[in-house]
Amino acid sequence: MLNVNFNHIKFNKNTQEELLLNNNFTLKNNNIYSILGKNGSGKTTLLYVITNLLNKNDFEIDCSVNLDSIDLYKLNSQFLYKFRSDNFKFVFQDPVSAFDPLKKLKYYFNLTKVSDEIINKELQYFQLPQLAEIKKLYPHELSIGMLQRVNIILALVSRPKILLLDEPTSALDLPIMNLLNNRLKEYVITNERIVLIVTQDIEFAKNTSDYIANLDNGKLSNFEVAKDYFKINSVF
Repeated sequence: MLNVNFNHIKFNKNTQEELLLNNNFTLKNNNIYSILGKNGSGKTTLLYVITNLLNKNDFEIDCSVNLDSIDLYKLNSQFLYKFRSDNFKFVFQDPVSAFDPLKKLKYYFNLTKVSDEIINKELQYFQLPQLAEIKKLYPHELSIGMLQRVNIILALVSRPKILLLDEPTSALDLPIMNLLNNRLKEYVITNERIVLIVTQDIEFAKNTSDYIANLDNGKLSNFEVAKDYFKINSVF
């Protein structure tokens, strides 16, 4: 279970511009949550708040994020890095930025410390070359869509308690989106995990999520059961 409570997130101490307003919410295991919002609504910032990745020199943060009764905002930098690495995986919107262009993909697969069999199963599922072939490649040798799939696979095989996805479908075509939909549903149930997605892709959120909320003008609505969300909320 993940509990997020914050009074405000301000851009910096000079302008006092508030990016995110008072919000409290709880995410429970075995569920997929989606947050819908327009560009610039603060969706990515919210993910950075949850993982305590915002630069304290640029932001004033009044927040607590508790996972298993441990508050990320009360950990020193050394323990924070390990706790975050052990429990959270972040799939960024731009897959290119997630990889060092000078390192072959073998480097990233080795970091997962899982068997080739597990990795190959995911690669096959997401219609990618097997590990023996793909690990020899540099990131730029894959298309953006393929690289995004690799990014998703690297997160999944690590089996984090909290999987965060920022616009995961932006580089995927419809068949791969359907595969991702099914894989995420399987992941949260079989591993008793939490998935949190921020996206503008309304159809993907509707088809994938157990609960949906909307972020607008820095304020997050309550999470509603996905099938009921669109009955009581207008689409942005």
